[in-house]
Amino acid sequence: MLKEEFKKNGFVIIKNVIPAEKIESIRLLLKNEFEKEAATGKKTRRPSGVRMFQVPEIYMLLLSDPITSALKKIFGKNYVTIPDLIPQKDMCGGWHLDCASEIPNSYLLDPDYTFAKCGIYLQDNSNEWGGGVDIVPKHHTYPVTFLGTKVAHQVKSVKNRIGIRVKGKMAETKAGDMLVFDSRLPHRSTHPHLLPTLPGVTLDGNTIRNMPFDKSKLSIYWNVCSTEKEARDFMLNSIRRAKKENDAGRPFPDEKPFTDCIQFNFPESFQTDFVEKAKQLGIKIGCLNQLNLDST
Repeated sequence: MLKEEFKKNGFVIIKNVIPAEKIESIRLLLKNEFEKEAATGKKTRRPSGVRMFQVPEIYMLLLSDPITSALKKIFGKNYVTIPDLIPQKDMCGGWHLDCASEIPNSYLLDPDYTFAKCGIYLQDNSNEWGGGVDIVPKHHTYPVTFLGTKVAHQVKSVKNRIGIRVKGKMAETKAGDMLVFDSRLPHRSTHPHLLPTLPGVTLDGNTIRNMPFDKSKLSIYWNVCSTEKEARDFMLNSIRRAKKENDAGRPFPDEKPFTDCIQFNFPESFQTDFVEKAKQLGIKIGCLNQLNLDST
């Protein structure tokens, strides 16, 4: 059922992957991590993925029973987890595709392609305060594929623009829910429409500044896929993107998620409890050494 729903709509919501009684403690833990990162003076908006894989309350969520049980139903019992664990706080970006940097690769047109972002949200989503994302259901697939890759992407781009206008909707996630959505699905942060009512709170680019903690949007993201081939394609693209993270003029030069991701090796880059649980569950961790790739 979950697999069919994901394939049809491009997303599924998995309810209560974090119990209600644990939500506040994880929110406070992430708040502390963001504050510690800000105190370093680094030009970044968030703690690194490397840091997150040192915090057991965060990294073990990826291997928790409700999450792995659902993901196995969608992606298969030996699905691949990409080690690009990213926390976010008070982000408010516009419509986009996670696979945008992979266009125009032909593998995105494969009807069996199953690469997805997992997002755990630590607050309810609402039109008033945001808290999650908006999505365009059924806009992950390509309506035309027989005229070549370039035309296929052009047609889908038109389909996406129309869909955003007429079918974009708020994903109705609650605190502790996980949204699993296809990397080709248009989505954006749900905009908090009551933001102007808060004194001193401003929207700076894609980041909300000075948001009161009780209304802060906190989320945890990472990627998963069904096959090593899909993981390999993604990681090859990540290697290319990592090289650009050293370019001058970036607004957050110390924020290097792709560099972080490609530096992991399994098992030596991970804590023992994570390694043992992943092996026990039969879940593959999509590191370069596991995929027979080189970062150069």
